[in-house]
Amino acid sequence: MSDKKKLEILKKTLKKSKKEAEKAVEAAQKATEKVKNALATAEKAETMAQAAKKDLKKTLRALSEAKAEQAAKKKVSKNTTKKEAKKGTKNKSSKKK
Repeated sequence: MSDKKKLEILKKTLKKSKKEAEKAVEAAQKATEKVKNALATAEKAETMAQAAKKDLKKTLRALSEAKAEQAAKKKVSKNTTKKEAKKGTKNKSSKKK
């Protein structure tokens, strides 16, 4: 094989390799972009999850406070009813005398 022929074959191989390398670089860039987008999406989801967790804690705290307040009102109401019942029996007994 002549040197000219060998040089031609090498040039073709080099061009082919260059194109393949460019394609590989382009594919790597696209993959990097996809990874960046996926990471951004995951970060947004994490932020939303943290916000939801905070909201849930606030809601649970408010619910707990409402239950405690309701229980206190119920206890006060119960005590008031008992006091009124005692007063009623005292009044009835004093009226009878």
